[in-house]
Amino acid sequence: MLSLAGKVLVVNQVLLASIWYLAACWNPNPRMCCQVRGVIRNFIWGGKDAPERAKVKWDTLALPTAQGGLGVTDPKS
Repeated sequence: MLSLAGKVLVVNQVLLASIWYLAACWNPNPRMCCQVRGVIRNFIWGGKDAPERAKVKWDTLALPTAQGGLGVTDPKS
């Protein structure tokens, strides 16, 4: 099991890095960005079937760590 900080690191360094590479090739539509957000949320909070609900709002996850967030890069930005 990864800790929350470990999951955030995997999201920012692996998942989003791959997505940014693909986004450089073509402009992703807003629906695609929402789907990516869903994948990130499911990964961080334990999966789609996990009984655990999100403990903090997405806006807090996307805040920089210096401002009290977790530093997850928002795919919509």
